[in-house]
Amino acid sequence: MKSRPMVHGLLNGDIIQIEDVESGLKCNCICPECGSRLVAHKGEKVIQHFKHYDKTEIESCYESAIHLASKALFAKHKEVRLPNLKVFIPELGYNANILQEKKYKISKVNVEKYLIDFKPDILAEIIVKSKGETKIIPLIIEIAVTHFVDYNKLLKIEKSKISAIEISLKDVERIMDDDDLWFEIQNPVNIKWLYNNKTQNLIEKKINTIRAIEENREKQRIMAEISNENYKLKLKKEGYLLLKIYKGRKEYIGTTVDEYIFTGKIYCPKQNNTEIDRSICEKCLFNHGDFKNSNEDFFRIICGFKNNRLNHNE
Repeated sequence: MKSRPMVHGLLNGDIIQIEDVESGLKCNCICPECGSRLVAHKGEKVIQHFKHYDKTEIESCYESAIHLASKALFAKHKEVRLPNLKVFIPELGYNANILQEKKYKISKVNVEKYLIDFKPDILAEIIVKSKGETKIIPLIIEIAVTHFVDYNKLLKIEKSKISAIEISLKDVERIMDDDDLWFEIQNPVNIKWLYNNKTQNLIEKKINTIRAIEENREKQRIMAEISNENYKLKLKKEGYLLLKIYKGRKEYIGTTVDEYIFTGKIYCPKQNNTEIDRSICEKCLFNHGDFKNSNEDFFRIICGFKNNRLNHNE
């Protein structure tokens, strides 16, 4: 990209746009980057811009001027536009838009404030209203002209757990004044999320939910195995392995334990075949409920066992 015109300089320590100063050296401005004197080129036949008085123009000077001017504009307007935020977790089959593009008011703008081990361009405190509540949420704003946030800085941002956006002005070739600059700063095309704490919390919550489900399934599987082994031991201990369970309810529905024992079609190691103890049947694992007789004056327990004595052929 060709050299872009610098339209901001420092006057008495404050960033100022070229249209607000006098022409030539009378502007009394210096370069925000190198501190050299600037000449204000203003006229009807030229695009207004600053040039160094005694040195060649370099891109880093333009970048520093844009950085300072951007920070000043955030402090002036006290608002920021946040882009759409989508979350896609293919492993969990989760895809959702959790934040719509929207402007937020800023309560405070902190410039060049250190956060433990790094210094963001801007640390803003934005006002978020949700469900009748007003919260102040920190937001890191990075301005990228020629240098973008690298991997190491991104890791530091993630470690801070503070949401961050990056505004790219790399491809903006014509910024003539503060209005042009503010338009590009608010242009959704130039804004992207670097990190969002809400997204990270949501992802962690989803992952923890999946893990909990998997752990519960594994626990149930283990308990089922234990239960199955204990059940086999119980049957063996009580002699129930001599019996065969009905495969379907239709094979025993309407038939009472009384009738089975009376006809000799059932063998129960706990019962006397001539005298039935109902309490034993009520506690039995294979009690399938009560059967009401035709006179509806008493109930009989439906038995889920079928005679399987080795010396009996059905």
